Amino acid sequence: MVKMKKHTVFILIILMTIAGCSSNIDSEDKNQQSDKYEEVVNSTEDDNLHTGLNIFIESSRRFPAWLSVGKELFMLDSDELPNNIDRDIDVAEWYENVVSKGLPSLCDEWFIPGFIEDNLSEHAHSIAYAFVKHLNDIGHLDELALMYLYDETLWDAERTRASLWADFAGGVSTVSKTVFQYYFEEVFDDIHLAGGNHVDDLDPVPIKLTALTQQAQYYFSTSSWTRESIEHYIEVSEEAITFAGDFLNYHHDEPLKIIVYAPPHSLIEIDGWATFPATGGRYLCDVGATIIMWCVPEQGPSAITHEAAHAILDLSSMRHNNNFPIMEWMSDCGSGYFEEGLCVVIENLFITETLNEQYALTFSQLYFGLNKRVTWDDVVNRVNSNAKWELDNDNLISIITMENLGYENPAQAAKDLPYWELQSYDTAASFILYLTEEKGTWDDFFQVFADINLMEEIYGVGMEGIIAEWREFIRVRPTS
Repeated sequence: MVKMKKHTVFILIILMTIAGCSSNIDSEDKNQQSDKYEEVVNSTEDDNLHTGLNIFIESSRRFPAWLSVGKELFMLDSDELPNNIDRDIDVAEWYENVVSKGLPSLCDEWFIPGFIEDNLSEHAHSIAYAFVKHLNDIGHLDELALMYLYDETLWDAERTRASLWADFAGGVSTVSKTVFQYYFEEVFDDIHLAGGNHVDDLDPVPIKLTALTQQAQYYFSTSSWTRESIEHYIEVSEEAITFAGDFLNYHHDEPLKIIVYAPPHSLIEIDGWATFPATGGRYLCDVGATIIMWCVPEQGPSAITHEAAHAILDLSSMRHNNNFPIMEWMSDCGSGYFEEGLCVVIENLFITETLNEQYALTFSQLYFGLNKRVTWDDVVNRVNSNAKWELDNDNLISIITMENLGYENPAQAAKDLPYWELQSYDTAASFILYLTEEKGTWDDFFQVFADINLMEEIYGVGMEGIIAEWREFIRVRPTS
């Protein structure tokens, strides 16, 4: 393991290099980075360190694991190198073997425990050491390190790494659509769920790895995520985010942040007022465009389209409208149930159109209890049936919420809300389906979604009148 003195010398060298090569970096930021690093080093026990950990932390968790590990090994004196480092490893032979198995070239995937078979990854440290040594020999080591430190998206750094790796090992310079980064999971525990109080007993969230795509940065917890389950999750999520963006005609520039973990319980409690099955998600706009997803890895994502639609509505400013007010108990950036209903419709529409058969079947089983892929008729019938049941039985989410908040007469308190019949996921979704399937087009609906005062102009009847029409359409039991 690297001695503390050498780490300190390395920090001085890298900061001097930054000062000489990047004049636009603020000196105060450099001092803060150095101070932060010293604090980490001084508070970390030597026998708890992993190769590369200190450098990873010093880089504000921006250096990939292969660079952190390779740098730390390269900083050692020759007689200090661990016995498992093969200084004369045949890189070309190793790379040929990797390619023949369809595995990625040197990247963080090789350093994530259990991500690639041990008998294949055992030489990864030696390869990282050899590559970093090569970069130093050709004068590109500091240049690449700086790119990882200050390239906001990391894509330029990855393209440069791929090119340098191709020169080193042979082969073609390619950048994967998904860039993995190992987060040395046992030390990274400072991603909290919106201040640490949104999901009881589940924060902080230790991160196993991140996966960066053009659409999102995914953070996976230390639970039982495997390479296969992660790749499946990302594949579905990318399709879902694209679908939501296409449907809402908006595509975001900055990647969404999606924190994914498997909860330790079959049910989880949110904010002390509602209990959900351990499969679902939540969009948090008050901590940036962040989606919290909880699910069992074997099942894959379930509500990603719903939460992606929330994020896109927020980023596109479409949620800043005058449709009926958000309940007082919700946060400033919370969504009203008109928006929730729209997200329910979008997620169900995606299920009928997704190319991922496994995801479609999983969703059908979880939400419909069916062992077949759902059709659009299945969706419409289920949503309308649920809406009718909730209204007939005074069981709307708003009424349940009022009960949990301690109202003496929760049903009446909920019915004092504007358009109380729509204050639930399925009732709002059913109402939106009525507008778009029976009364007009999606273009008509989005005009009303932006300005509720256009209801009568677009549909020929005001809000109260069209709610009455909808109630009759789904055959809600008349009130006495």
